[in-house]
Amino acid sequence: MPKTAAKLAKPRIPHQYLTDAQFHAEAQAAWTDFDNLPKAKQRALLIEWDILNPDGTLRRYPMDHVPLGPRN
Repeated sequence: MPKTAAKLAKPRIPHQYLTDAQFHAEAQAAWTDFDNLPKAKQRALLIEWDILNPDGTLRRYPMDHVPLGPRN
């Protein structure tokens, strides 16, 4: 059985050289790919990227300043 040719990936253009339309198209494609993943894989990636805690809650970093609000 003859081997089939591997699908060649097109070379990527660095982001600083993309037009706004090209950047938007790539971002939309990335979101579409992410949306097509199973929910468990999406959650695992969000935990890996430090967006979610391992228990599934959003990351909240401690504040090193007093938040803006009413002054007494």
